[in-house]
Parts: sequence; structure tokens; C-alpha cells
Amino acid sequence: MDLLKKAQRWDDKHLTKLKQDKDRLSEELREALKKSRKESELNTVEQQIAGLETRHKYAKGDKESTVSLFIIIKFVFLNEI
Repeated sequence: MDLLKKAQRWDDKHLTKLKQDKDRLSEELREALKKSRKESELNTVEQQIAGLETRHKYAKGDKESTVSLFIIIKFVFLNEI
């Protein structure tokens, strides 16, 4: 009878430990999923920034060529007068 009580106590302790491990692992999984989503969002934002930087670069180049063309046209127009 004493062995049966010890075995039951051991089973209860083991079961409690397993439940604690399950809870801990579930929490770690939730945290990992949150981190994964944040990393995905960060990657998306970084890609958007890179796209905007590229657009800015081309817009700046377009502005410079337009200004240069305007100066040439203005010079030609003033020389014709």
C-alpha cells in the first residue's frame, strides 16, 4: 500500500511538471509567433523604405534634368529676343 501511495505521488509530481512544461512551451511559442510577425512587418517596412529611396533618387534626377533643360530653353529664348 505504501508503494502505491508513493507511485501516485510520483505520478502527480510528474504530471504537474509536465503541465508546467506545457504552459511554458505554449508561452514561448506565443512569443516566437509575435516576434515572427514583428520581423515580417519590419521586413515590409524596410522594403517600402528602399522603394521610396529609389523613387526619391529618380525624382531628384528628373528635377535636375528638368531644371537644366529649363535653363537652356530660357537662355535660348533670351538670346533670340
